[in-house]
Amino acid sequence: MIDDFLYKRAAIHYDGDGKIGVRGKIDFEVVKKFQKDVFYSSPIPKSLDCNHFNYIDLNFINLEDGTATLTYITTDFIKKSLEILEKDIKQVMVCG
Repeated sequence: MIDDFLYKRAAIHYDGDGKIGVRGKIDFEVVKKFQKDVFYSSPIPKSLDCNHFNYIDLNFINLEDGTATLTYITTDFIKKSLEILEKDIKQVMVCG
């Protein structure tokens, strides 16, 4: 989501070292919209199409705030999924 947002907005392929997102503020109204999506509460295993959240309008948000918000949403999805597992997770590897 973050990379697609950055590319559509500024032809940037990714937020290297988080330099864009760190300058932004999380928009919790946008976060709430994402959290209402069925994906958020669906059981694991989960998988998404890259266009799944296209119905949520991000055209109003600036580059930095959008990046910070999408980073928060991504980490929140991961956190919630790990909580559902109810196992002692010692390490998480994220790539993409």
